[in-house]
Amino acid sequence: MQNARMRAAFDVGFGHVPQFDSVNPQTITAGSELIFTLTATDPDGDSGIEISSDNLPNGAILTNEGSGQAMFKWTPNVSDAGLRITGFTVRDAFRENPNPLFVNITVALPPNPEPFAFIVSPVSGAPLTGTISIEATTSDPENTTLGIL
Repeated sequence: MQNARMRAAFDVGFGHVPQFDSVNPQTITAGSELIFTLTATDPDGDSGIEISSDNLPNGAILTNEGSGQAMFKWTPNVSDAGLRITGFTVRDAFRENPNPLFVNITVALPPNPEPFAFIVSPVSGAPLTGTISIEATTSDPENTTLGIL
């Protein structure tokens, strides 16, 4: 009778980490709502994919929708103008991808509205006699100092 030895190697692991689909840079005007979908897949077909972020802009919401998709919603204010870089991570039931996805979000200022002025005194339709004093109030949506000429 002959004795034989057998040696085998097994890859005991949890497979591959999930991967994000690419997301284009986003541009939005302050005061408008930005919505985009993040999608990730797992090469092993693992379920339970979850997308998260620990640096969402103030007021932004990230909602996992299942099946490796999450919806990002944000309505930036004028104070948010400029470039925001937001990072997202993805994990399945076993592992987290160590490489976050970074999305560039550019917030543009809305068109500059014209400053305006209105007369608050004398009351419209009041008869005018003698010396006339006019009281006026000015306002600029960008809060710059205005003068009355």
